[in-house]
Amino acid sequence: MKEYIIVSAFVTNSEKLKHLEKQWEKRDEEHKKYFGRSKRQVKEINPEDFGGEILLLDPNDLKSGFIKKIKCPLATGLAYSSKDKCLFVGSFGKINKIKNGKIVGEIKDNLFNDIHFIDSFKNNYLMVSSTGTDSLIEIDLSTGKKSWDWLATERGYPTNPLGEIRKIDIKKDYTKIDTITPEHTTHVNSAIYKNDKEILAVLFHQGELILIDKDTGKRKVLLSGLKCPHNIRKIDEGYIISNTLNGEIIFLDKNLNTTHKLKKDFNWLQDSIELKDKSLLVIDSNNYRICKMDKKGDILDELSFRKDPVKLFCFLKIKEKDLEDIF
Repeated sequence: MKEYIIVSAFVTNSEKLKHLEKQWEKRDEEHKKYFGRSKRQVKEINPEDFGGEILLLDPNDLKSGFIKKIKCPLATGLAYSSKDKCLFVGSFGKINKIKNGKIVGEIKDNLFNDIHFIDSFKNNYLMVSSTGTDSLIEIDLSTGKKSWDWLATERGYPTNPLGEIRKIDIKKDYTKIDTITPEHTTHVNSAIYKNDKEILAVLFHQGELILIDKDTGKRKVLLSGLKCPHNIRKIDEGYIISNTLNGEIIFLDKNLNTTHKLKKDFNWLQDSIELKDKSLLVIDSNNYRICKMDKKGDILDELSFRKDPVKLFCFLKIKEKDLEDIF
């Protein structure tokens, strides 16, 4: 069965993107400090003005560009449930549900803030990386409510890069509160189910991949020394992780041991996934392109959108038969 790729774009308004890029220039390369950037500047752009879309891509024909589009504000993390026949999309402080080209509902939790990643498990649960509250939240799809959570601030990561102790109040509503990356203690930006008892999570500030025991909440550091990493992904041989600032993809076996690394001249490696034919698809964010390449690093195909720039966030593989439920 043919495989397609859904891509989330969290900024599609070109004028607002230029404004954001000027603000981003004021941060250090590891995004741990902002120089001369005030709280007022954080609020200069209304997030509702960013735009946002869900885009469809044929990985075997990148030159055709984005085949279909659905407007979805601040689109970030993506997950699909074949049981619900629904696409779940992160949108800052909530998750939008998309069917037949429209937003048909939403999921909320008071800890949702700057959602970065969503992983689905057996069509029954969603694991949500709520970066703005340094937390992971599991949603039971049968109820639409939280069934488990993990707060980094209470699990060994209380201090942010600014040297400040951070407290998260689980009773407080964080869904509309502005936060910036240096205020976060971990900036946890992705988490996936290893199995029903263990979660793999990526900590941006620490440069770590950790394994979390769901029953105890205890974590084990599996990888360290990474530079602004993103998005742990399952592949047939094990896992890959995007070591963003180093411009490299790190390959792990099923026992989570590093087997090899693939480094290219990427400028902010936002996401990377393995396709059905074992090639890799990569978001080279600051070069405004998507690359398809083999495991040796040779470029097989490329989609450039520099002339009409948008900020892409992440990929989701989708089967052809499921497209009609979404688009």
